[in-house]
Amino acid sequence: MKRSYVLFCCAVIGSIFSVKSQDLSNNYELLIDTADLIKHVRILASDSLEGRKTGDAGQKKAAAYIQATFEKLDCSPVPSKTYFQTFELLQKQKSGSVTIGNTVLNYPADFGFNGLYQTHAFNFVNPVYVQANELFNTKRNFSSEFLIVEVDSYKSVDFDKINAIACKGICFLVTNYDSRYFTDYSTDNLVLPQSVVKNPYLFMDKSKIPSKQLRQITSTRKLTVEVVAKLNPKPAYIFTENVMAFVEGSDPVLKEEVIVVSAHYDHIGRVGNKIFNGADDNATGTAALLEMAQAFQVAKDQGKNPKRSYLFVALTGEEMGLLGSAYYVSNPWIPLSNTITDLNIDMVGRTTKPTEKDTFAVYLIGSNRLSNELHLWSEQANKLFCQLQLDYTYNDLNDPLRLYYRSDHYNFAKNGIPSIFYFGGFHDDYHRETDEIETINFDKLRAVTSLVFHTAWMLGNADHRPTVNH
Repeated sequence: MKRSYVLFCCAVIGSIFSVKSQDLSNNYELLIDTADLIKHVRILASDSLEGRKTGDAGQKKAAAYIQATFEKLDCSPVPSKTYFQTFELLQKQKSGSVTIGNTVLNYPADFGFNGLYQTHAFNFVNPVYVQANELFNTKRNFSSEFLIVEVDSYKSVDFDKINAIACKGICFLVTNYDSRYFTDYSTDNLVLPQSVVKNPYLFMDKSKIPSKQLRQITSTRKLTVEVVAKLNPKPAYIFTENVMAFVEGSDPVLKEEVIVVSAHYDHIGRVGNKIFNGADDNATGTAALLEMAQAFQVAKDQGKNPKRSYLFVALTGEEMGLLGSAYYVSNPWIPLSNTITDLNIDMVGRTTKPTEKDTFAVYLIGSNRLSNELHLWSEQANKLFCQLQLDYTYNDLNDPLRLYYRSDHYNFAKNGIPSIFYFGGFHDDYHRETDEIETINFDKLRAVTSLVFHTAWMLGNADHRPTVNH
């Protein structure tokens, strides 16, 4: 049965991909070198880069290393461009307090907020309690009201849906409040100037709200809250950069279409003497990207490269809210209409479950969200070349962690581009100073890199782009 199924897959692929091209992909996949992966991760996750926080000196050093590597590999920038796509961010400085009755909540231990306000103080006046399902399902007009919404955590907030709600502001009562979202790895300390939020969003630790006021919320569905926020009226401007290399396709027509391979190279920096080196998150994905760029460039140099072109994008600002990918899709160097897919690699260097010790299981997220055909081709690439255990747990539409929305592929998907997010799994060192090179399983990293490579190669030679679901 297994042999018959493989033969069937080969027959299907034969009508879409060149058999000769498949043989070639095996040849060039051998250029993905474990020693090089180790070297890249060691440099990117070294203390000297100080955690690669967006806008800091360590991030600049990482960008320079990626550029130098592209140059060494003879990978060219996008025609008429440089390797760096530099752009501007606003850096907000925040402090403040929330007064509820006689209780004062302090930032960031008890509450956090986002948005860039034009005044030094604002007030929530008689906000109305609304359950989350009410918020999205009702036809009620909230445009003149402040709202209170209970959520489990910051991560559970669907900001795309929330941003579509017309209201004066929202106060989230957070059951599992975590101040690190507003300090160590604030998702909005840096923002793109065009995405500034004018209406205030507050995130309050539900456990810190006096019981009297909590009862008031549930019984009267209202709460009088005074908020005083002291903010920097002139935020600092910083510059950061995506780093990109381009490998042109071999077909005079299809080379106008591009496959994006992406990985973010930033991390969360340092806090005091603690350096968050982010070996898995995401020096591993960046190393994989660099090795694939080398393999495709050598194929091009030897006249054996696929028909379509490739754009290798090392993205900045992911930890601050997918900023690098958001900027790129708003300012693409290759038209989005010519971009057939994004293959995004984020945290692929760890084994997190006993079953992974032998199988090198990898989570695939989003492969069928926009194109069932992309999902099928991805599965076929794995069966023919890699035989990894593909896990779709986090691709569930009801995934409570909502990982589909939490890495850079999502900004491509929002623009209708079929995308796959390759993820190795969570572990105890996630966003901790213990995420170091010693914890990386480089055999797994190489295996996942090979999977992405073969998938990208097949897409580059397919007789049509992945069909988008209707």
